[in-house]
Amino acid sequence: MGEITAYADTFRDWEGLIGSIAENAELVPGNEPFVAALQAMLEKAKELKLQQESLEGNRLGVTEGFLRQVDAGKDQARKLRSFIVSLLGPRSPYLSLFGIPPKPDRKVIVRRRRKSKPTVPPPSANPTAPEPVKTDPAPQKPVS
Repeated sequence: MGEITAYADTFRDWEGLIGSIAENAELVPGNEPFVAALQAMLEKAKELKLQQESLEGNRLGVTEGFLRQVDAGKDQARKLRSFIVSLLGPRSPYLSLFGIPPKPDRKVIVRRRRKSKPTVPPPSANPTAPEPVKTDPAPQKPVS
């Protein structure tokens, strides 16, 4: 049953984009063909999703059609967002109204240098020879 809600975020995104365009249509003139296509794809995808949930026997065929519709809707949403960016510009503060993050102004990039790795002493020349055993010096007498 996890699949039923798997596309709820996508559908909400599309509905939000369509609603933002409706509220701010004056900012994006000429949006009608893009919005109409996305609206039609959303309706068709919802219809196919309902059909997918109700038909167990034809599930694979309906799922394939549904996934194709979702891919087409994602492409249409991408085209609509690209159209909005082409009209308003990539740095417009109005882009956030349509779920598009504006590009930041160019800033000087400060590069940090990496810390050098500590050097590891090389292994001894004769790997088979045992290392000398260090012993503690003779115990000292306690001071009275």
